[in-house]
Amino acid sequence: MKFYSSKNITSDTDWRRFVFYWMGLSLAFHLIAAWFSVGHHSADEYFQILEFLSYKRGLTPAYDLPVEFHEQMRPWMQPFIYGLITRAWEALGVHNPFTWAWSFRLITGLLGWAATVGLALRSRKWFSDPIAQQFCVIGLAVFWFLPALHVRPSSESLAGSAFLCALVLLTGPTPRYFLAGVFMGISFEARFQLALMSLGLFAWLIFIGPSVLPTTFSSRIKKSLPVLAGLALIIAIGRWIDHWGYGQWVISPWRYFEYNLLRGEVNRFGRSPFWDVFRMSFTESWPFLGLGLAIASCVAWIRHPRHPLTWSHIPFFLVHEVIAHKELRFFFPIALAGPVLLTLSLTSARTGRFTDPACLISDQILGGWPAKLGRAFWRFLIINNFIALIALLFLPFSRPIQFFKSIWDFIPQNAARFEILYRNDDPYHLLGNPIYFYHPPSLVTLKFNDYADLIPRLRAQETLWIFIPQISLPSEAAPIASSCQPAIRSLPEWVTHFNFNHWLERAHPYTLFKCVDR
Repeated sequence: MKFYSSKNITSDTDWRRFVFYWMGLSLAFHLIAAWFSVGHHSADEYFQILEFLSYKRGLTPAYDLPVEFHEQMRPWMQPFIYGLITRAWEALGVHNPFTWAWSFRLITGLLGWAATVGLALRSRKWFSDPIAQQFCVIGLAVFWFLPALHVRPSSESLAGSAFLCALVLLTGPTPRYFLAGVFMGISFEARFQLALMSLGLFAWLIFIGPSVLPTTFSSRIKKSLPVLAGLALIIAIGRWIDHWGYGQWVISPWRYFEYNLLRGEVNRFGRSPFWDVFRMSFTESWPFLGLGLAIASCVAWIRHPRHPLTWSHIPFFLVHEVIAHKELRFFFPIALAGPVLLTLSLTSARTGRFTDPACLISDQILGGWPAKLGRAFWRFLIINNFIALIALLFLPFSRPIQFFKSIWDFIPQNAARFEILYRNDDPYHLLGNPIYFYHPPSLVTLKFNDYADLIPRLRAQETLWIFIPQISLPSEAAPIASSCQPAIRSLPEWVTHFNFNHWLERAHPYTLFKCVDR
């Protein structure tokens, strides 16, 4: 099963048409993901960006912000950029935080898409085999996680996309040194760890670099100074933005390094062996696909030691391997170049010959049923990729945020006060922390002790709105069960018929019940 052929690409016009088609499809995927991929991938994506923005808007009290705020080690550039977008919406009379969040996803996703287009254009330079070029471009268009990760307004996504823009600008036929430095600075200000990638890329520029650079070392240094100028400019702007965020001058990169590494606080969140990234790529990513990409990345670095991605990724990867605490999201900036790395792993650096994975296990090599099994597994991976792509395009990343959106739309705009009752879990708490960015102004959440205590209020002809962190009312709600009907659900009731392996309990479905005395 293959979707590429070199027969129809015989000229530069054919090549541009080919890239235009597949990158147009990629753009459509990004727009779909920006619309449907509601919510956040990790708590940091929410609490360290949207709640910081909410704090500057006077909604989130400082004491409810995470430790990164109190240690003054979180860069403010991302909340600042999204704050400018928010002000633009307010000038247009739009005060819906879910519309704002959609625009954050859209802007971040378009940057990721621009980086993808740049990589697609560079593939013709990096690969001499026409099949490899097409394989890389199509992979950049249809890789299962790229649109969903690109539209995440997270530090990993913005930093990874900005860095790839810098890499594309430096590896083109006419390198744009200053602008590349600007994008390096943006990647650093989004996530400080990307300094390791930028350091590796700058080292590649000095020691290997494109052919247009001078041959002498001193001349290369002099020619590359605009990169450092662009980087320094953004870092200086970043410290000014941090002053805006914290209200005083702060060197947040040093505070981040001192808190996490010198004080060792990063290890409070768990320790993992060096090989755990491969375990996470299988258990926390899409089965088989994530692990295959992790292995392919290592193979690509080994087979292409002079490639700019290798110089950029190796320092970043090794430092994260040395640090005991690991999360799969830490490696997302590497994964954003996944289709290029996969193509590199299948291409010889010496001959440029591309080993087509559709023929990797062929009758000439093994023959008989092993070859058939290998081809069947390759087809399975392709189908698995498209299943994952469709799922990530349309499913929300966080069902609680989807539930909050339904609440926002449900509450009348002219409501002075709207009460939601809860017994154990306040719906507007995530991981035990209150959230403010998505909180409707008129909403009040109130705790009650026992369902029987609600009967007098029902008899007084009150309408009660009760939040339950599951699909159905619990057995202890029997005194009022006959008076209650679901009004909003994060998951439909019919999924209870497919609760194999008790996955519903782990999905944490949210339900709002409307209770009226009958």
